[in-house]
Amino acid sequence: MVLFFGLIASLFVGFIYLALTGPRDPRYRRRLEEAAASFKQELKSRKPVDTVNIFLPVGERVRIDNNVVIYRGQENKTALIDVFITDLDPQTPYRHRIVRDDIGNEIRLGGHSYRIISIGGKKLRLKRIKN
Repeated sequence: MVLFFGLIASLFVGFIYLALTGPRDPRYRRRLEEAAASFKQELKSRKPVDTVNIFLPVGERVRIDNNVVIYRGQENKTALIDVFITDLDPQTPYRHRIVRDDIGNEIRLGGHSYRIISIGGKKLRLKRIKN
């Protein structure tokens, strides 16, 4: 009887250990990391579903038409935005600085007009204005 409960307890501890530490095979970990990296890259370059109301999370690449926009966060109460115009030069960012007082005003990014809805530490919200 003691042997039976000892066996059950050791199996339970073994399952908990494997669940917490994960598999040991490096090939499995490498495949999992590659899949996660490719999924993150695909998400970062995905065109937003709504091109009118645009949410820019900090550090993520958001594709808007032929432009890639990255919200870099805030520095001294100023929002930093990098715009890559892929038709012109996809490697060169054009830095834009927006102060909090500009909320509600219109700005131009990459040839398109936007109204600034909100500026936060983790995200920037814009609304596209018809040109």
